[in-house]
Amino acid sequence: MRVTQSWARRLAASIGAAAVLVTAACAPASSASPAGSGGPAPAGANPATSVSAAASPSTEFDTEFSQALELVTAYWRQEFTANAVAFEPVKNVRSYTKDGELSCAGEPLTTNNAFYCPPSDLLGYDANFVRDGYEKIGDGFLYLLLAHEYGHAIQTRVNTNRLVSRTYELQADCLAGAVIGDSTRAGTLQLERGDAAEIMTTIMTIADPAGVPWFDATAHGSDADRLAAFSRGYRNSYGACHLDSLTGTRLVPSSSR
Repeated sequence: MRVTQSWARRLAASIGAAAVLVTAACAPASSASPAGSGGPAPAGANPATSVSAAASPSTEFDTEFSQALELVTAYWRQEFTANAVAFEPVKNVRSYTKDGELSCAGEPLTTNNAFYCPPSDLLGYDANFVRDGYEKIGDGFLYLLLAHEYGHAIQTRVNTNRLVSRTYELQADCLAGAVIGDSTRAGTLQLERGDAAEIMTTIMTIADPAGVPWFDATAHGSDADRLAAFSRGYRNSYGACHLDSLTGTRLVPSSSR
């Protein structure tokens, strides 16, 4: 994937069709973080958005991470502003490498994970897990993982109905699809050859295994579930994600205005 600095030509029909083969990436949730209920931010966390050293732009991975985070943040800032709704970017983006190095709702987080914690407005990720996914699968893994986790931050900002874990996770997949789909149509993101295959590999890796019931406290959805949710958002923007607010906050996609 490539972030562009100016408006670009709309993706070819073949790329749009390829979107039905992909879904958003998210590490399996730990028992401490079923889609993001968290504890206090780590001591010393900057009240402004703070990205840990693992995301400093010093390597190809770090640059991609920063670009992906900026793209997703800018997308939601634009949508909130266009709807006259105040927007605050995620305050803390923190990496960790050991079990228990970060906590969520007082519970230690395990490695091989990425999560969002509402109370501390914290997006945390195992740096080794995310870097390994990027190196083995490609940048599609990275962009979609961040779009999905930021989707949980958006759910928190509009105070959406939590419902069961699987429904909440699939809604975040749908929101991730909206970010990627709208950004490609706007020309701020270009899908490159191989991105669909990268993301397809990701979904096969992180989707729930067969037999996980829909009501399981950590359920995210099967590959078919997540494919359908992402594709719905990709094709129709977040208006198709049923982002119902318990406090009356309403967002209308730019494409619908």
